[in-house]
Amino acid sequence: MALHKRGGIYHYHFWVDGTRYRGSTKKANVAAARRVESLLLAQAEEKGDVVLRKRSPLLRDFKTRFLEWVEGNTTLKQKTKDYYENGWRLLEETDVVAMRVNAITKDDADRLTFPGGPSNHNNALRTLRRMLGKAEEWNIIKASPKIKLMQEHARERVIDAEIEAKLLPFCKQPLRDVLMIMRDSGMRNQKEVFRMRWEHLDWRNKRYFVYESKSPKGRRFVPVSPRVRQALAKHFWRGTRSRRRDGSFPQNAPAMGI
Repeated sequence: MALHKRGGIYHYHFWVDGTRYRGSTKKANVAAARRVESLLLAQAEEKGDVVLRKRSPLLRDFKTRFLEWVEGNTTLKQKTKDYYENGWRLLEETDVVAMRVNAITKDDADRLTFPGGPSNHNNALRTLRRMLGKAEEWNIIKASPKIKLMQEHARERVIDAEIEAKLLPFCKQPLRDVLMIMRDSGMRNQKEVFRMRWEHLDWRNKRYFVYESKSPKGRRFVPVSPRVRQALAKHFWRGTRSRRRDGSFPQNAPAMGI
């Protein structure tokens, strides 16, 4: 081990397992500098900490390596990759991107705010947590902080008969039929109702097969109520002019050709 003074500040210089470590102790007092040197030596012997030899990157610079890892990881589903990319989009608007990766603490994460509800907030924090976890795995930082997520609450509001009665007078077609299908079948609007196709409708057994949903478990049969059957029959017998050759419908009339 060796200490040398430069510009009034002591700098350390030592070797561990053939690797040289050097840098500033940021101390002008020799006793304080030796304490810093001893601590750095212990860290290097414990883990071969790269932080001692190379400055930690800014989070905005580290994101390039992280997103390249996300994109090239064949074990991650596309939905997960999109989740992390959206999480970075949220993080990019905060001050944390200008911080060095090794300087980000739990308190810094707790102070972050994002537009939207808890789901959006946790999307960003899970992305940050994964980024710092990879930084630790890649020996860029010694240890990643424990980041706490916000509590998310399940949806509590449903469209019951009373709410439907209040909404229908203000709904024009095709919104009236979309609302009715959602209410009677429990289907989601954009991912399920808007993508309905005639070939998945079982007229005889009065049910519809949801072939595309938010998750694999969402593929299911849902009942077709008498009023939904009547509405669908009206649109079916309207003719084929509004339907595409593949059986789907134009974007301005997505719900079963409505």
